Amino acid sequence: FCIIIVLYFIKSKNKIRLEDYFFMKIRFYLSLLIAKLLYYFLKITKLSSGTAIIGLIVLKICPNFLTHVNEYIKIAQINVTGTNGKTTTSGILSHLIRKNDKSVIHNSVGANMLNGIVNALALQINPFKKQDYSVIETDEAFLRKVYSKIEGDYLLVTNLFEDQTDRFANPIVTRDLIQEGINKQPKVQLVLNADEPISATLKSEVEPIFYSVEKVINEDGEIFENTNPNTVCPICNNILNYSKSFYSQIGHFECNCGYKHKDAKYKATVTLRKNSSVIELDDEKYDIDGIYTFDVTYNSKKNDSNNHFNTYLYFYDCSSQLCTSTIKPTYCTGTDTHKHVKDGPDNWEEYSR
Repeated sequence: FCIIIVLYFIKSKNKIRLEDYFFMKIRFYLSLLIAKLLYYFLKITKLSSGTAIIGLIVLKICPNFLTHVNEYIKIAQINVTGTNGKTTTSGILSHLIRKNDKSVIHNSVGANMLNGIVNALALQINPFKKQDYSVIETDEAFLRKVYSKIEGDYLLVTNLFEDQTDRFANPIVTRDLIQEGINKQPKVQLVLNADEPISATLKSEVEPIFYSVEKVINEDGEIFENTNPNTVCPICNNILNYSKSFYSQIGHFECNCGYKHKDAKYKATVTLRKNSSVIELDDEKYDIDGIYTFDVTYNSKKNDSNNHFNTYLYFYDCSSQLCTSTIKPTYCTGTDTHKHVKDGPDNWEEYSR
């Protein structure tokens, strides 16, 4: 009787038929049960890793599965997208949230398309207990499908490079796909890389939070130099002018049309070493043990393509750490962040692979 009364008030508030709401919830709970049973079956039989097939079956049982997820996240739903750094950024962020004794749902294995996201949510949602946060790594092209169902609170965008040209053609196309997703959640708080000219043009109804690298130096204090890229302005298609260039189109830029590098709220100095790096942000220093162990070159003019690529990998790792640090003051106050960032996630070997 109590359940019927509760359902009646929910129905009245949402203006849907009581029987429709009842059967929608039944299908949702059934999909959770089947997802968990199927997961253990696949784990025992080793027939599949189950990163996508479970999500596919869940959506067959409950097509509106994602709309029900909103009820189970208490504080904020965070999505991470971009070409590079999605898994690293979302992994570190979810780790820091757990270190603050908060619960979080996270697609840690990196299955970031629709079925993979549904798979992670179905396996981690407890129908009798709400989670504090969700940190969902999201494929650029699937953000619009996710945001058509899920309420987005924060969207972290790492960068946009030319990647998977069979799917995205070029970074401008990728940006437009992400913008389509943002338009479905116009009040989402964007966290953007001010050094990357394409993703920095993304907009919502809320003023974006920008993060940036002020300079990159080696352990001897020498400033890292890179040749100026031939990057086209995403606004007028003219060549951008760079005052600082870190890698590819990443740097401090300006165009004759008036488009220029945004003034970032969070500005960092990055020191690259052989087996580690240091990020200085707001008078704090974060020592990060290297994921990659190789000699870092500090001057791309040496024209050593291998060393140049290694420098990129290290700088890209620092970018992910900085993106995480940008949202850290909101969610991770009062913690020993220095230690947590250095230690990395509990399953860091998985991320490094």
